[in-house]
Amino acid sequence: MTNAKGGYSYHNYGLAFDIALLDNDGKVDWTIDRRWNKAGEIGKRIGLEWGGDWTSLKDYPHFQYTFGLSLSELRSGKASKKQTPKASSMLIKYGDQGNHVQLIQRMLIHLGYSLFGGADGIFGSSTFKAVKAFQQALYLQADGIVGPKTLEKLYNNFNKTMF
Repeated sequence: MTNAKGGYSYHNYGLAFDIALLDNDGKVDWTIDRRWNKAGEIGKRIGLEWGGDWTSLKDYPHFQYTFGLSLSELRSGKASKKQTPKASSMLIKYGDQGNHVQLIQRMLIHLGYSLFGGADGIFGSSTFKAVKAFQQALYLQADGIVGPKTLEKLYNNFNKTMF
C-alpha cells in the first residue's frame, strides 16, 4: 500500500512492503520503540533497505529492495541486469550433495536462517525450509530450489553483510 502517485513508489513494482508490529495480545502496536530498530536490523541483514534509516521522512514499517534501479528507470521499463552467466546455469535442489550445497548452507546460516545439522553439504528438509524462507522474505518464487534468481540474491545479500 502506498499513498504515492502510480509509478512513484517501489510498492507499485512489488519491490516494497510495510510491516506492523504486534503487542503481547497480538494487536497492532505502532509505538516507535527499540522493536522497530530490531526489525530494521533484521531487514537490512537480508539486504533490504529500511525506511527507518531515511533522513527526510522516517518510515519505520517500510522495507524495499530496488535491484539498484531508480523509480524513473522502473517507470521506463528497465529491468535488473545483475544476473551472471554462471548463476543462470545453476540449479541446486533437495537431495543434492556437495561443496556447492555446503556453500549455500553457510550463506543461509550467515544471513540468520537456522539449519538443523549446520552446513553439512546435504540438501535435506532443513535446507529446503531455509531456502523457502529466504525466498519468501525476498519475494522470490518460494519453491525451495536454488535457481539463478535465488542464488544471485543469496550471493548479493551474503556479500553485503561481509564487506
